Amino acid sequence: MIKCGAHILFALMIVLSSISQVCSAEVSRDKLESVEQKAHIKEMELKKKQAEAIALSLELAKLNKEMIEAAKKIQTDEKQTSKMENELELLEKKLKVLEEDFADEHKNLSQILLSMQNLALYPSETLVVQPLSPVEIIQSAILMRESIPYIKENADKLKKDLENLQAQKNKVQKALADLEKQKQKLSSEQTKIRKLVEQKNTIRKQIEDESFELKAQADKLASEASDLKELVEKLEKDEELSKRRKAEIKKAAKKRQEEEFKKLQEEQIRRIKEGKAKGLSDEDADLYDTKDGYNLESIKPQTSNYATDFASAKGRLSRPVTGSVITAYGNELSKGVTSKGIVIKTRAKAQVIAPYDGSVIFAGPFKGYGNLIIIDHAKGYVSLLAGLDISDVQTGQMLLAGEPVGNMPDSDTAKLYMEIRKDQNPINPEPWLEK
Repeated sequence: MIKCGAHILFALMIVLSSISQVCSAEVSRDKLESVEQKAHIKEMELKKKQAEAIALSLELAKLNKEMIEAAKKIQTDEKQTSKMENELELLEKKLKVLEEDFADEHKNLSQILLSMQNLALYPSETLVVQPLSPVEIIQSAILMRESIPYIKENADKLKKDLENLQAQKNKVQKALADLEKQKQKLSSEQTKIRKLVEQKNTIRKQIEDESFELKAQADKLASEASDLKELVEKLEKDEELSKRRKAEIKKAAKKRQEEEFKKLQEEQIRRIKEGKAKGLSDEDADLYDTKDGYNLESIKPQTSNYATDFASAKGRLSRPVTGSVITAYGNELSKGVTSKGIVIKTRAKAQVIAPYDGSVIFAGPFKGYGNLIIIDHAKGYVSLLAGLDISDVQTGQMLLAGEPVGNMPDSDTAKLYMEIRKDQNPINPEPWLEK
């Protein structure tokens, strides 16, 4: 009896073990399907985020191009404004000289008129009793009579000169006011663009971070799914696993794959149609976003007109700021100390741009130089820009020639210091800059 019970117990354990293996296989299969489905969803999210990142990169390229154009307009207006201010200063000097001349003439004229008024108080007959000879009296009368048209002519001329000069002065002042308004408008547009770029950079960083997180999750799920597949393969070797269940699993998986492929195909066709309507090629149409449509041709990242090699761009570098050189390369600063760069006197809040394509290797305050920006142009060439009040670049950022990098202080004594170095040795920047 005991022996029979032992046999029954042993048989029951085998049955329970088989049931456990079958249940374990069922649970693992369900979990595998769930994990694979989640992994696929994460993969699709990752592709979507990557497509959004590409679209944002193209949008950033468009904004960078607009910033370069805006900075160029600002520098042109700064030059024109300085020119008009110089012309106005010359006109004011001329005006002052003419006013002084007019004052002298007015004084002389006043004295003559006073004399004539005094004479008018006396009758002409009284002239005969004056201690003058008849000839002197006649000469005085003739001289005074002839002086009146001369004085009037000079007074009219001075008046006309003053009116013309004042009209020209008003014209220059109006043009100067118009240029100031235009500069403020462009500065406002540049500030707006800079904010948009910062916003886009923030969004792009967020997308890249999310993409990295999604990729990590997808890798983890794929790894987990791989482990489960191995487990399922082992469990499927068990003779207790139903062949019918295997067929159901394969059938369900195939159906799911067909449905997903159909959705992807429909989505691709839709994007291609919408992309073509916006001028995109078939190759790029799948990146098209109907919410924020874009034309790749119109926003291709701008490339420099200069040669790739910095050395071949000598004489064609963009001037980093509008102004005049007040300290030349090699000028003696003190006994035994010469300038290793140039100093440019600038307008208050003047726009500063990158002289050439390169990458920022330093951006920030440095000793008594204010904000310093160092740009690496490859092959041993670097440029240094110091004295900025505001720096809009960060270390590691890629720059294009003419791209705005910051602004000068709000001061009439603002000065930008510039150096160009080759293999750590300073060289004269002047021959490298465009005239």
